[in-house]
Amino acid sequence: MFIITIITLLYALLVVGDEVLDFSTYPHGNPFIPVIFGYSDASYYDGKYWVYHANFPQRPNNPYIDAYSSSDLKTWRQYRVLSKDAFAWVPEGKPIMSVTATKAIDGRYYLYFDVAVGDGASATVQIGVGVADRPEGPYTDKLNRALHDTKQSASLGTSGPSVFSDNTGTYLYYINNNRAQFVKLKDGIILFDREPSALDLKTSSQQPAAVFGGLKIFAREGQYYLLYRRDPGSFQIAYAKSSNPTSGFVEEAGNVLVADNALATSFGSATVINVNGTNIWHLVYTRKLSDHGWDDPSMSGLAYDRLFFDGQAIQQITMTMQDDFDNESHDRAIWTEYWAKYITVLNTADEGFFRMAAPFHKGERDYGDGRSMMSTNFKPMANAGVVFRVKNPLMSALSAPEDDFEGYYAGFQINPNKLVVGLVTNGSWSSLREADLGADFNYTQKNRLRVRAEGATIHVAAGPNSDQYLITVTDETFKFGQTGLRTFKINSWFDNLMITPL
Repeated sequence: MFIITIITLLYALLVVGDEVLDFSTYPHGNPFIPVIFGYSDASYYDGKYWVYHANFPQRPNNPYIDAYSSSDLKTWRQYRVLSKDAFAWVPEGKPIMSVTATKAIDGRYYLYFDVAVGDGASATVQIGVGVADRPEGPYTDKLNRALHDTKQSASLGTSGPSVFSDNTGTYLYYINNNRAQFVKLKDGIILFDREPSALDLKTSSQQPAAVFGGLKIFAREGQYYLLYRRDPGSFQIAYAKSSNPTSGFVEEAGNVLVADNALATSFGSATVINVNGTNIWHLVYTRKLSDHGWDDPSMSGLAYDRLFFDGQAIQQITMTMQDDFDNESHDRAIWTEYWAKYITVLNTADEGFFRMAAPFHKGERDYGDGRSMMSTNFKPMANAGVVFRVKNPLMSALSAPEDDFEGYYAGFQINPNKLVVGLVTNGSWSSLREADLGADFNYTQKNRLRVRAEGATIHVAAGPNSDQYLITVTDETFKFGQTGLRTFKINSWFDNLMITPL
């Protein structure tokens, strides 16, 4: 079930220049950076937010770590910050598996990463640390060896160290070494002052908590929060909290993040960004948009969603996708276009709108929406709107050009003016329900379109006021699929798209 809606976003609180940073999610359309699926960490350095990312180890010899910086959480710049060629101890042919932690101290910047060593079932994880004079690197090897070995099997992925300081001058290093451990760092935070100790982490029934993947720790209002996965097979981020950074962690009920097949089939381990000087928090993670997206940057990417709290408890995040179409280059990266004969694809940004024909967003299952502004360049039966629960978005061998997909369509028809809900199966169009918009319907102004699909029931509202549903129809042909935007015989502008679970 899903809801398709258009909203006007009102942002408040922190302002950078004339811009505000109180976002519920990335306003130009998650993922904010298309990357190959992997693991990341985030930091705030010198007025900028930095996200460091290494590609998933199925890239057999990933030699690099990249970073992305932004002062406004909207526009991001890429850097290549570390090459494994600078670390002679890294075995030939072994990839950098993940970025696990980043930290700055005394004008130096530190980046911790995983490397798989050994082969087959005996392969384990080693932790390296690079040091640089700038956040963008280059990061070099000061130890000439790994920081330490772990007992973590490389088949389970990252061991996920996290480095934490609460401004007391003490730096703590947390790691999943087949169990959660911690140790104090010394000598420029690249050496241990002793052997790691077991972290006191229990379930609510006081049993030892199972921990998989990376650990991330952060502090908020006197509480320390530890993020991790409960088991290797599920894509769920659990958390524990304590009033002490080294003891008394109790696992909380529920999850911070659960994979939602509408927008992501899975995700990498999570980290957090705190908007500087505020109580605004974001969870940063890698979304994989398809089961086939492990090695395809067009099918996975870095995303962030707002992290909300109920007192000291973390509320479970609802994955969302919204797009204000203010960033043309980003839109070109996260949307896929499908051409059909007789349709002109314009795909250019125009004062914050996206002017296009027939692109589909690479989401999965049920969610999607759109807002359209139509030009005067129309022909009889011209239409524009949203498609949802789409399967087979390009079926040229089977269908007429204008019906090159299978799924549902909801949108505006011009001349005559109607709101239409239709179904395309095997390339054949059929109308499910129509509502007369009247001869006075103004297609040259901004019109809102809202679609709510819950099970077999589809509700559609439209016009200047989209709160009242004009169409309700029942159909069980498609239960899930992709979401996108469609135009036919008309130039259309789409704006302020939001995809939200029901």
